Amino acid sequence: FFPLILFCLINYCYQISTLFYNSLLGRIAKPEAYARISGFGGAMGWFGAIFGLGVILPFAEGKIMLFSQPQTIDSFIPVAILFFIVTVISLIGMSNLRGDRESLPHHNLSTIKVTINTFKSIWHNRNLLTYIILFILLAEAVLTIQANMPLYLENVMKFSATEKGFIIIGFLSTAIIG
Repeated sequence: FFPLILFCLINYCYQISTLFYNSLLGRIAKPEAYARISGFGGAMGWFGAIFGLGVILPFAEGKIMLFSQPQTIDSFIPVAILFFIVTVISLIGMSNLRGDRESLPHHNLSTIKVTINTFKSIWHNRNLLTYIILFILLAEAVLTIQANMPLYLENVMKFSATEKGFIIIGFLSTAIIG
């Protein structure tokens, strides 16, 4: 039961993190460039995943061992270190995005009323409501497949770490193009 709760918490934190990405988009691009800049940011995220796979693959294959016997933890420790380094670099880079406080939205009662009215109008627009529900379901399906593909390739298809790495790099490469 605990792993299920932990999985839900991790997924929730991931989804919430996109709010910060979307709110910072206005500080680095004009509204007419949002789609292009957002797409570029997504592509760079997939490129980073490919880079990460390339760095971690020798650990997963057992070519580089942190302990005397190859263990799964050999892959996780370098991932944690790499994640920490890249996060620090990102935070340092984002420190220049302060902007002026006057341009930030103020959260007051009128903002809350506008938000509630927006949700009400979505609820009454059947086409828009259907679109949002399907988008959420499909986006979650893609994220679930993405998160579980390595397990499927290993346990069902019996691929080695090297084969899994190249297959996932192939999938991520198509995501970059998309």
